Amino acid sequence: VEAMTMGDKIVVMRDGVIQQIGAPLELYNHPVNRFVAAFIGSPPMNIMRVTIKEEGGAVVADEGSFQIKVEGKHLDELRSYVGKEVYFGIRPEDMVYTEGGARENNIRGKAEVVEPLGADIHIYVATKNNQLIARVPPRWDFKVGDELNFTPDKTRLHFFDIDTEKALAD
Repeated sequence: VEAMTMGDKIVVMRDGVIQQIGAPLELYNHPVNRFVAAFIGSPPMNIMRVTIKEEGGAVVADEGSFQIKVEGKHLDELRSYVGKEVYFGIRPEDMVYTEGGARENNIRGKAEVVEPLGADIHIYVATKNNQLIARVPPRWDFKVGDELNFTPDKTRLHFFDIDTEKALAD
């Protein structure tokens, strides 16, 4: 947090090896690999394994309990990953609470922890396979145990190769 607020340029290192150098928001918005994505940001980016599938001509990232239709900058590269696993990343603030759920791209889970922090609320949500953190405005009165639906901001998705952990099309 201190580096993000005070630095003009940040160097992220892992085991003595430079991972990425850049302005704080460059690293936050365009991490070059899974390590940088998870390291920069508070709360950290949600990262989980998904399987890339093709269904009816569409490419989807399948987590097991939800699917995200892939579009935009990731579509061409992820077509070559059909049938394979990749890491899928989404920042907590890019999970948009959707009352009642959406027809597609619906991340549904149970609220396990609700942290009202004034300007926003951190909700720890359990899907069947993962625990995610959502950061939402304080407009709703969430309770532990609530079944909640989130739609990801599809312009802010991140994907990383399982083997190299490098960002795909970012």
